Amino acid sequence: VMKARHQSVKYFAVKYTEFFVRNGLIYLPLLVFIFILPNFWTLLLFLGYTSSLIAIFLRYFTTTYRIEADTLTLTTGVIAKTTLKLKQAELSHTLSNFRVEQTIYQKFFRTQGIQIYLNNSTTEEAIEFFALTPEQLAQLQEFLAAFQPATEIVTENKASLIEKSQADFLTIVKTGLISTRYLAYLALVLQLEEQFPQLQRFFDLTALWFWAVLVSGALLFSLAYHYISFAKFSLWETEHNFIVKNHFFTTDQNTIPKSAIVGLELTSDLNRRLFKLTCITAILANSDTDQDENRSKNFLFPLLPTHELLPTLARYFPRIPRELFELPSYRPKVRYQLGYLLKIGILGASLYFILQFFMSWLSALGVIVTGMLLLSRLLFEPLTTRMAHTPDYFIFTSGLINKRTYILPRKMLASIKTTDYLDIIVGSTLTFTTTDGKTIRLLSTDENIL
Repeated sequence: VMKARHQSVKYFAVKYTEFFVRNGLIYLPLLVFIFILPNFWTLLLFLGYTSSLIAIFLRYFTTTYRIEADTLTLTTGVIAKTTLKLKQAELSHTLSNFRVEQTIYQKFFRTQGIQIYLNNSTTEEAIEFFALTPEQLAQLQEFLAAFQPATEIVTENKASLIEKSQADFLTIVKTGLISTRYLAYLALVLQLEEQFPQLQRFFDLTALWFWAVLVSGALLFSLAYHYISFAKFSLWETEHNFIVKNHFFTTDQNTIPKSAIVGLELTSDLNRRLFKLTCITAILANSDTDQDENRSKNFLFPLLPTHELLPTLARYFPRIPRELFELPSYRPKVRYQLGYLLKIGILGASLYFILQFFMSWLSALGVIVTGMLLLSRLLFEPLTTRMAHTPDYFIFTSGLINKRTYILPRKMLASIKTTDYLDIIVGSTLTFTTTDGKTIRLLSTDENIL
C-alpha cells in the first residue's frame, strides 16, 4: 500500500521564487516603508504578505496524494483539511478537467505541476501540485488517463485554430495601458505625498521625479502583465473539446470539454469597453468565478470585438438562446435606487468620521474613495444588476465601470433569498446563489419577476 506522498521539495523554490517575482514591486517597497515611514497601513500590508509566506510553507505539508489500486486519495487545506477519494472507473463523472503545467519558474527548477478540477467541487480552488518528480507525475497521469475527454492528444491536424480568439499587437497594447488597477495605488500615493519631505531625507527625489516614477511604474507594470497574458494566447477546437494554449512564459495547455461548459461570463472592463471589446470566459460545473486565478484558466475569447459577440455565441455555444439578449431587463424603481445610494453614503460618511481620528482628512478621504472604488462590485451590485430570463436560462448584467454579464442555466441556481432593508426607503434585495457558490444580488420589490 502506497503511503501518502508529498510533492518534491523543489516546491519551496518554485513557490517562493514565484511569490517574490510577482509581488516584488509591492513587497520590497513595503520593507523600506515599514522602517522609514512606520504607520498602521504599511504594517497591516506587511503582515498580510508575511502571512502569505507562512501559508506557502504550510501548504507543502498539507497537500498529499495516495494511490491504492483503483482509488486516488487527495488531501489539501491549511486550516480546513479536505480529503477526496476518486475512483478510477468514475473519473468521467467526477472530473471536469485536469492539466499538466510548466511555468517559467517550474522550467527553471526542472519540475512540472498538475491541477485537478472536479465536477460540482465544494472546494473553491483546483487541487494543485506545483512541483512533481518525473515518477510522481507519471503515477498521477497514469491514474488520470481513464478520464478520456481531457487526455485527448492535441495535434494541429486534429485541432483547428479559432483565429478570432487571438488579438493583434496594437489591441493588446492599447487595452493594457488602461486599467482600473490604477485605483489601487490611490490610497498609497496620498499617504506618500503627505510624507514626501521625510522620503527626501532618505532619497534624492524631486516632486516631479517622484510622480514620474509612480505613474510610469504603474503603466509599465500593467502593460507588461497584459501583454504576457494575451500575446501568445490561442483557442483551438476539436469535435468534443476546446483547447486553450498560452505559451509566453508557461507551457500551458488547458483542455476544456464542451460538455463541461454550463454557462458563460462576458466581461467588459474599462479598457475593453473603451475599445468595444468583450472577454468570454467559460463557467464550468466546478468553476469559481470570483477567483481571478481560476477564471484566467477558462478564458476562451479574451479580446473579442463586441460586434462579433452574438455570431460567436451562435457558432460555438448554440445551446444559449439568442432571445436572452433581446428580452427587456428588469430594472428597480428609481426611489429604491436612491434609497440604496443613501445607505452607502451614510456608511462612507461614518467610516470617514472614524478614520479622521487616526489620520489626516486627505488620507481618510483617499482611503474611503479608494475602498469604495475597489469594492464597487460588492457595494453597488444590487443597484446596477439587471436581469432577464427564459424558461431555461438567466442572464444577469451588473457593474458601473467594469461590466459583467453572467449567462447561467436555471438548474445552476441553488437558492434565491430575499433580504429586507427598510422596505419603504430601500426595498428588498434578491440574492441568487449558484451551485458553484457564486452570489448575485438584485435590488427588487417585485415578487413576480421570476
